[in-house]
Amino acid sequence: MTKLDQLRLLLVDDHPPIREAVRRRLEAVPRFKVVGEAGDIRGALTQIPTLSPDLAVIDIGLGRASGLFLARVLQDQHPDTRVLIWSMHDNRRYVAAARKAGARGYVLKSGPTGEIVRAVEVVAEGGCYYSAGLDQASIPTPDLTPREAQILRHVARGIPSSKIAKQLKIDCRTVETHRRNIMSKLDANNTADLIMIAVGIGLLNIHDFIE
Repeated sequence: MTKLDQLRLLLVDDHPPIREAVRRRLEAVPRFKVVGEAGDIRGALTQIPTLSPDLAVIDIGLGRASGLFLARVLQDQHPDTRVLIWSMHDNRRYVAAARKAGARGYVLKSGPTGEIVRAVEVVAEGGCYYSAGLDQASIPTPDLTPREAQILRHVARGIPSSKIAKQLKIDCRTVETHRRNIMSKLDANNTADLIMIAVGIGLLNIHDFIE
């Protein structure tokens, strides 16, 4: 892609005012054209085959879901569409998970106003862009046991430990032990961390918690 080519952009964020603000900022650049917007993963996946965007700016958090699911789908099914993650989370584990999911950059919403424009330009030209100070270290994929993987999928669906124990016919304390082990293996601080990281490194897919 040359600097004279028009860049087709897709914005994916579940907050309409934020999408509108980002659209205005990006379309102030003559060669940028926002060809579509979506507030969730399904909406984005519906539009992508028709719109064929060059680059998708994706919020890492989309309701209960993760924008990293969409990054993985694009990497696998639409590799010509580059991905830039747009996030409020200054979290090294999220950055590493985003890289592993195929994203070419990670920009903080709290950064300078013009940073999103610079990031889009860099990623569109084949580079990678990360907000200043973000740790780009990789995260190894942990080796979960079959039972841990099973419990992780239940946790991703929002099922409490008591119900997981009932469904799997095991003691609730055993479920809690497995949850602690999973959290430790993924270096997660809470359930939101756990799901985000698991998505980014490929331990969960969209069908694991979106019916």
